[in-house]
Amino acid sequence: MRQIARKIIFMTLIATVSILTTRVACLSQELPAQKVHRDAFTPVSDEVFKVLVQFFDFDTDFPLEGRIIENWKSENGWFEKIVFTTSTGERVPGQLVLPKNGTGQFPCVLFLHGLGASKDRWWREDRESLLNELIEENIAVFAIDLCFHGERSVHNDYQSPVYLTFGNTLFIRNRDMIIQSTIDSRRALSYLTTRQEIDSTRIAVVGYSMGGMIAIYLSALEDDLTTAVACAVPTTEQPLPIDHFNFAARSKIPTMLLIGSKDWLSSPDDGRILSNLLPLEDEDKKLVFYDSDHKLPLEFKSEVFKWIKKRF
Repeated sequence: MRQIARKIIFMTLIATVSILTTRVACLSQELPAQKVHRDAFTPVSDEVFKVLVQFFDFDTDFPLEGRIIENWKSENGWFEKIVFTTSTGERVPGQLVLPKNGTGQFPCVLFLHGLGASKDRWWREDRESLLNELIEENIAVFAIDLCFHGERSVHNDYQSPVYLTFGNTLFIRNRDMIIQSTIDSRRALSYLTTRQEIDSTRIAVVGYSMGGMIAIYLSALEDDLTTAVACAVPTTEQPLPIDHFNFAARSKIPTMLLIGSKDWLSSPDDGRILSNLLPLEDEDKKLVFYDSDHKLPLEFKSEVFKWIKKRF
């Protein structure tokens, strides 16, 4: 019996080592090489685009039920934990920061995180200074957890949404996540218009990666936004309903794109195509390349700050 038990233990250890070795090998694989995906891209017709827009519609009469859960004061401003109801009835958590100085209504920037991150990502050391600079300029900031992210991961069984894109074949669930996140962002903008402290005529959106794609959707869907900034925006091909290149071709507001020239999710050529699609005057659009991969260097924050300050 002891020999059998030892044999079982030994075989279990061998299997465990094999699994771990396989996982390490997968993680150590090089990322895919950059490719040009959009050299033959042509935007869809206006008739088709009208159909695509319907994916992002929601009932505007559905109550927001916005509520301040808690608030506290810091040396930077007044922090508020916010929840509001999105189109599915789910409660969306967010964090609103109002400048502690200044009077009257504040302009506001809605921040949208990338795939697998959360609203708290904007408060990490490498990005927090951007938010602090805006607050010091008497500009409010608002960040929310997008669908399946952060405090909303319970609706994806606490699994990272990264695996919806790169880990398996749940492409429909991934597509629907991005669509719902865009609707959630539109609901967040609606919530901001209910706040008397916010100047609803001066609201911008800044998104990173997946959030950058959503910022481009919003640039075509929301007439009243002041400006949009898409950071590290992927340029790879997307399913038709969420192909942000079609939305870029219908952008209605000043838009800036920040892209890493070595990002495996984009390419300089595709970035230029995306920028050229923006139907805007030269002074209302800007394309900036960094010598980086998907993680932009810290100086991207100053570029965002200058662009937002100028537009406000």
